[in-house]
Amino acid sequence: MPRLPMRLIDDLGWAGRLKSVAEMPAGFSGARVFRVTLDSGDVFAAKQLPSGVSADRIAEVHSVWQALPGADFTELPTLMSFADGSTCRSIDSRYWEVSSWVPGDPLLADADAGQIERGAALIGRAHAASRRILMREQRSSSIRERYLRLRSIGETSKTVLPTLKTAPEIAAKYSGNDPAFIATYSRAVSLLNGGWPASSERLLRSIERMTEQTLPCIYVFRDVHREHLLFERDRTHVIDFDAMRVDSPMLDLARWIGSFDLADQSPQNSIWQSSLAAYQRETTFINVGTSDQLITLHQATSWASLANWVDWVASGRSFRPGINVICDRIDRIADCVSGMNLSRWP
Repeated sequence: MPRLPMRLIDDLGWAGRLKSVAEMPAGFSGARVFRVTLDSGDVFAAKQLPSGVSADRIAEVHSVWQALPGADFTELPTLMSFADGSTCRSIDSRYWEVSSWVPGDPLLADADAGQIERGAALIGRAHAASRRILMREQRSSSIRERYLRLRSIGETSKTVLPTLKTAPEIAAKYSGNDPAFIATYSRAVSLLNGGWPASSERLLRSIERMTEQTLPCIYVFRDVHREHLLFERDRTHVIDFDAMRVDSPMLDLARWIGSFDLADQSPQNSIWQSSLAAYQRETTFINVGTSDQLITLHQATSWASLANWVDWVASGRSFRPGINVICDRIDRIADCVSGMNLSRWP
């Protein structure tokens, strides 16, 4: 059984009460999550936050997390407090937080439109609750970050793309000669060297216009993809608030819809339009943009993510998930990029 820090166990009053502790599969953020079951049957999520996160940043996220629940939005775990009223503990230079365990499973990548729309509606309720905490007009920092990242692709002053000739060697060194990873990485490099120049002018022009807009901004999750909404019968819950900041609500909706296969396959952009409609039924007072803007943001995010992964592998950056998980992540982004029918996108 994995071991939790004794100080955490003592501060929570769990000494002698642990029935089981199981570490969950690692994600890419650097956090570690443990499912903790007590002898009473109560189940909790104990999370060691990524290194480098500050106490002020945690306090900001926790304050919003605790303020979100209300009559119209209850679909999130309960953040637990320690005996002194605090919601985190610093142990061996890493912060820990504990929340109630949320049951359920994420949707599959090939989920149908109705399921995706259900998630969009939940995001709408979350945003309606967030609006009560804070709402202000500003330009989106995240959209500008994507624009700047896209501009940097292929610019030797900022990033040097591997070539089709060097990609296999880079991938082999990174993966220990894993054939599947070498093929996936080479494909990603090929897309960036070939596919990106063909679509860059149109997409850069579209995303640049979005950076110039003053938008209604609230606290948004910023990483609410399909694995961060859990479904159980008639209940849906959102998890993982580490990336939460004040920004445009369209970031969450584009991230959610864009994490499914239908995002790049549905005719006439129907999944984008129907999910936007489901969202707007919950938040008629928030302008989340048009379906065309959501698609543009999805495209920009996909290309930027592919470029990031190519750079991270080339620089030897390490991640806790195994090489198969990394390979799958890059492959899915490459599928997304190569599946974009540019003739029907805005």
